[in-house]
This record gives sequence, structure tokens and C-alpha cells, in this order.
Amino acid sequence: MFKSRRKKLRPELTNENIEYLQTLKSLVLQLKLIYEKLAKTKIEKDVLTICKTTQKILQNLTDDNSKISGQGLLIDYYLPELVQILNQYIAINSNKISSTQAKETLRQIEKFIPTVKNAFEKILENKATQKSSDIDVDIKIMLDKLKTKQLI
Repeated sequence: MFKSRRKKLRPELTNENIEYLQTLKSLVLQLKLIYEKLAKTKIEKDVLTICKTTQKILQNLTDDNSKISGQGLLIDYYLPELVQILNQYIAINSNKISSTQAKETLRQIEKFIPTVKNAFEKILENKATQKSSDIDVDIKIMLDKLKTKQLI
């Protein structure tokens, strides 16, 4: 009905941001492929949740590239390490290694994955909270301008 006369200015997508988004997209794809190999394991459901959460984070960052620079740890450390750990889990689990050390490693990973799931959900939640606080600021600025013009 009404179109905004003013477009929200978004920062230009820099080469670094493009690289980050491509890396994140690749990591999300790797997680999905790993998930497919985790059928009937104790961590299957949590890894699915992690996949969905990282997909939402990717979508949010694609929609608003101004937030990309704050995601260095997620893209450069958390996700690559998670992929590596999950690949180790699959290797141990699929080879049916029954040594005490292998069983302990599987148990550690199974205990660790719900923690990662919760952490990634908090990252996504913080993005939503940040968006909400951006709206709060926009409302406050508009109210201040309306008061200045004695319209309210």
C-alpha cells in the first residue's frame, strides 16, 4: 500500500563478506551431509537442530550483511571444529571400533553435542534480539523527530 521513500542503507558486500558467506554456506552443506550419515545415532536429532539453526544464521547474514563481520568465531572456528569432531564420530562409529578409548570418545562427543546445539541456538537468538533492539532504536528516533516537530 505505502512504499517507504527511504531505503534502509545496507553496507556493500565486500570480498571478505562474500568469502565469509561462501564459507558458511559450505559448512552448512557439510553439516547436512554429516547429518545424513548419523541415522539412528544418539546425536542425530541434535545435529539436525544444529543444521537448521546454522541455516537460519546463514539466511539472516545473507539478508543483512552488516552483521557478517561479527561472526568470525562461528565461521572460522566453531563450525569447522564441529565438522571435524562429527567426522571423527562417524569414523569411529562406522568402523565399529570397540576399544575403551573409542567408546569414551563417542560418549564425550554425545555429551558435547547438546551443548553445541544450545550455544548455536543462543547465537541465533542473539541475532534476533539485536534486530529487536535495532527496531527499538528506530522507534525512539522517530518519536524524537515527531516530538521535535511538535506532532505528538
